[in-house]
Amino acid sequence: MSGYKDFDLQQRLSDAAAAKKATLEKFRAASEDPAVATRRAARVAVNEARLLRIAKREAAKRAREAELAELALRAQREAEKVEALLAAQKAEREASLKAEKKQPGMLDTLPAKLQKRNAGEVTEYWNPWE
Repeated sequence: MSGYKDFDLQQRLSDAAAAKKATLEKFRAASEDPAVATRRAARVAVNEARLLRIAKREAAKRAREAELAELALRAQREAEKVEALLAAQKAEREASLKAEKKQPGMLDTLPAKLQKRNAGEVTEYWNPWE
């Protein structure tokens, strides 16, 4: 059997420094390897392409949001136009009904016999056009 070899302190320190130096040289050689440089360049290219795709998606999303906002605004304006048109038609219809009420011989005017009996109070008949 081989015996225990007792190295002195200086020998152990120099061995540790040599191992450290060898490891450092190994990593330096690996970092200067052309294959590592090509892999790193490929990773950079993939990352740039990913960032470009993300930017395009966000631009498309903003464009869709702007288009939807414009569409909603257009729909709101159209609804306001329809409401205004309906209000105008209602006002016109009410004006024509008021004009018809003022004409004699309509249903909502009292017959002469009832007008004599109810001289002080005015009663209206049910008007089916209201």
